[in-house]
Amino acid sequence: MKDTSSSSQRLTAIAYSMDALIPGFYFWAGSLKIRLGGSEPEQNYPGP
Repeated sequence: MKDTSSSSQRLTAIAYSMDALIPGFYFWAGSLKIRLGGSEPEQNYPGP
């Protein structure tokens, strides 16, 4: 069984970093989500 909340949290961190223009490497393909650099989203970030 997949951990969808963890996957969703990784995608939210990628989206936040890209929205905030924080430098890093971002890659996602299906359930594979990789963020090198970037930042954790703030508590009030609406995200995907």
